[in-house]
Amino acid sequence: ELLVEDIQKTLNWYQATLGFEVLFTSPESGDPNFCRIKKGSAEIMLYERKEFAKDIASFASAQVGGSFVLYLEVDNIQDEWSNLKDKTTVVQPLHKTPYGSSEFTIQDCNGYHLMFGERS
Repeated sequence: ELLVEDIQKTLNWYQATLGFEVLFTSPESGDPNFCRIKKGSAEIMLYERKEFAKDIASFASAQVGGSFVLYLEVDNIQDEWSNLKDKTTVVQPLHKTPYGSSEFTIQDCNGYHLMFGERS
């Protein structure tokens, strides 16, 4: 569940850039403040700050984006890399890891880091 400032901007980015589909929004009509999105077996929940802070008060001043990575395992890392490298901010280009995976990391429109990986 990711804290975001602008849920519509975030939805648009995840749909246009990564091909996620919307599973659920709340409220169901009007401007959403919460949603679940999905691509393949990956599901992410997005919660707009002004609403999330009502449930968890410290989120009113919490930093959006930041110091953790969402890891998304994919079947064809080269295709994902080719598709995404020119569409968004690349944090870490495609590379082989010492533990045998191929990975790259991008940044979403909120500053969250998304690492894509394929195990060999």
